Amino acid sequence: MASDNLTPREELIVQLHYGDGWSLRRIARGIHCDIASVSRSHAAALKHLRACSVTPDGPFDALTSTLSTLLGEEHD
Repeated sequence: MASDNLTPREELIVQLHYGDGWSLRRIARGIHCDIASVSRSHAAALKHLRACSVTPDGPFDALTSTLSTLLGEEHD
């Protein structure tokens, strides 16, 4: 699972930002730290998530293949 590669702090920031729609500035105020620290943690989380999404055939290839199958399209 992708979240296994995230620290608890990174997971919290991703959830608040993408799940709850909080800005990074609001997250920084909410967890009582500076925005630069939140921004670094956010960037690290995205790096970890991107690393999980890369397949041997290229980034997001598994997702493309699954979508093509669901849509009934042939995928080479």
